[in-house]
Amino acid sequence: MNNKENILKLLKALNDNLGQKRISPEVYNAQALGLEEAQYHRLLEMVIESGLVSGFSPVKVLGQSYTQYKAIKPNLTLRGIEYLESNSR
Repeated sequence: MNNKENILKLLKALNDNLGQKRISPEVYNAQALGLEEAQYHRLLEMVIESGLVSGFSPVKVLGQSYTQYKAIKPNLTLRGIEYLESNSR
């Protein structure tokens, strides 16, 4: 699966759970998406910087070559919804 497909899976997981009181990490974490931790956090960084999702806080880990992200109040943005709709099959 390529990175674009993985990003769409992440956005879809958040979109499918927008009606929930709290979006559970089990629907969008690395394991749920079938990704390695490093790949997951790098993709998450891309979608955060692109404004597709919000509610994540960066966590610097000593000796780590990438930034990890902690979900504070994860949410799909309007831009994320538009991206998802225009790129879904």
